[in-house]
Amino acid sequence: MKIQKLVNRYLDAWNQQDLDGVLALMHEGAAYYDAFWKESCVGHDLVRYLHDAFEDYTYVYRQVGNIIETGSGVAFHYGAHKPNDEESDTAVFTGLEVLTIKDGKVLTVSNHYCDPRRESIMELAEIDAARHGQSRYTASGLASKRFLRIKYLLSTLMDQDKMYLNPMLTPSQLADQIGCSVEQLFQVVNVERRADFCDYLDKLRARHARDMLREESDDKTDLSHVADLAGFSSIDTFLKAFEKLFGMTPEDFRRTHVQ
Repeated sequence: MKIQKLVNRYLDAWNQQDLDGVLALMHEGAAYYDAFWKESCVGHDLVRYLHDAFEDYTYVYRQVGNIIETGSGVAFHYGAHKPNDEESDTAVFTGLEVLTIKDGKVLTVSNHYCDPRRESIMELAEIDAARHGQSRYTASGLASKRFLRIKYLLSTLMDQDKMYLNPMLTPSQLADQIGCSVEQLFQVVNVERRADFCDYLDKLRARHARDMLREESDDKTDLSHVADLAGFSSIDTFLKAFEKLFGMTPEDFRRTHVQ
């Protein structure tokens, strides 16, 4: 019960963006470890890390399932929700938090940005506990964490919501949906997709148009209508983007790939 109360107080402090409240639950030499990027911060760097995290993110974190007591502390799954949607069962992203506890206070925090299999949690907890103090926070740590979340949300909006089908979609609209700046959005697209924003959207739309052409019956859809449904603002843009990506025109694709 004491462990659950500690987890509740920890999450409450994060949700209230209470820097002093989070630090009060930690040992003076506590460390925060980013398990994905293998970076950690301690001391003054930890204070700076938390301060920047509260400025950058306004999610509401909710524990998912029961806590799992480990040999050195506790682990729990969490879901991050938008502040105005905290009652929803659908989280923006999920993860696993592993806390090493000593004398009733948190010694280390390890954040995993995915849900590892339950049977591996004990092993992860042991590794995280042994890692305390072995790595230091670097300036790229915050950028890396932000990059990962923007990448995840961008993929969700494109793969699941298919926002690229909106021909009027702008960088600022997409950045607002993700909760980042336009400059941060461009950085993720440039690094991850090796393309500028317009090329990135054109590729997604061209692939969507290709899939539409593959599913055609004997009644051929007018290409201008295919372009509209795929999110292109003009037939010319569609034809250029399609040929650039697939090395052939839509009509050639029809002849060679569509029965």
